[in-house]
Amino acid sequence: YCTDRDAIIAAVYPELTAEQRQTLLMDTFLPKNHPVYAAPAADYQYPFNPEQGRQLLDDAGWTLPDGASVRSKNGMPLVIRFVTTNSQFRQVWSAVMIQNLADCGIRITPTYAPAYWLFGNTTGLVRREFELGAFAWVAQPSPGGLIRYGCDYIPAAENGWRGQNYMGWCNLTANAALLQIDK
Repeated sequence: YCTDRDAIIAAVYPELTAEQRQTLLMDTFLPKNHPVYAAPAADYQYPFNPEQGRQLLDDAGWTLPDGASVRSKNGMPLVIRFVTTNSQFRQVWSAVMIQNLADCGIRITPTYAPAYWLFGNTTGLVRREFELGAFAWVAQPSPGGLIRYGCDYIPAAENGWRGQNYMGWCNLTANAALLQIDK
């Protein structure tokens, strides 16, 4: 609710109309023009509404102390390490995102790294050296999924930093289904 995705798109594509920007606005991991795209139910859509975002943060215990600009909970400030490439495109849109989140009391600490570091064999994504990350991802229409979403594909020292499940998501039911699909 604290991120104005339309403003982010407008920052890097100023020539687009509001209607054209809506076609680029993602609400699932699939673009709206993908053959199997289905819009999420209203309960799972998050329009820009910073007041609602601030209220949810308050409800979760992340409060904004008097005179502070960053929320905290149990004495811990709400500061998130963000990493992406050092391309101008990413710096432009992320500046909008960083300001949006700051307006809700969330401090984003950005690292704009060279692509060779972010996509390196021993650094960046593969070592999960981030809390929030942004990078381009190209996939086939049916990309499988085990290497990107499987529990055993979360890069870690224990598995030799293997896999592309950089977000570290593991759901055993989904993992079992992915194993069946990959047979």
